[in-house]
Amino acid sequence: ECPQLKIIRIDGSMYYGSVESVAEYFADLGKTEYKHVLIICRGINFIDLAAAEWLSYEAEKWKEKGGGLYFANLKLVSQDVLRKGGFYDKIGPEYFFTDKREAISSIFKRLDKDICASCEVRVFKECQSI
Repeated sequence: ECPQLKIIRIDGSMYYGSVESVAEYFADLGKTEYKHVLIICRGINFIDLAAAEWLSYEAEKWKEKGGGLYFANLKLVSQDVLRKGGFYDKIGPEYFFTDKREAISSIFKRLDKDICASCEVRVFKECQSI
């Protein structure tokens, strides 16, 4: 596992009743050394306004930490909720990707190359260039 980029998958709808458990996980994750988190969203069928607001808030926290919260494979219906509520633009279109490969390729450019240079894990194809 990459020491700089945490990749997680969320399966199931994100709504006011589920946000609390996801928020608890992210609170623990925020205490780690990770600065970048990629959510694989293929399993998210629906996002309500409460979840959209929380995602926007959480994205801002990761930006303040010097990294980012990124999204891959987010379904169009969920993207529409984020767009209509203004959350997509608030988070930033550069944090949304069509698939995991595109996301990793882009996020890799934002990783600390000094950490990459001493890393023995080399989990991504892009790591071979360091």
